[in-house]
Amino acid sequence: MISLYGAKAFPFTESRITEIEATLKEEGDALPRQVKDIKHQHALKLDMAKAYVCDCCNGQGKFWAFSCDVCDYDLHPACVEEACSDCLMKVGDINLTA
Repeated sequence: MISLYGAKAFPFTESRITEIEATLKEEGDALPRQVKDIKHQHALKLDMAKAYVCDCCNGQGKFWAFSCDVCDYDLHPACVEEACSDCLMKVGDINLTA
């Protein structure tokens, strides 16, 4: 229990685990099922992972990740959002008039 949920599982009861799992499900339900990130050629699918290293920021992650089944490429959900925001900012800065 501790290795999976860490200190969040305290007081280590079945009701606490049920509460944590419900919170994780809500977080996952709020995320898109699939994203396309400018840093990777394949679509990334939402996945639940016990542990992974984000290929954008190199930070450790657990629970929700956007993953590529083909390349073993993983991103934190927050890193995907940052990439999308950066992409929109760059597109907005381009002057399309000649």
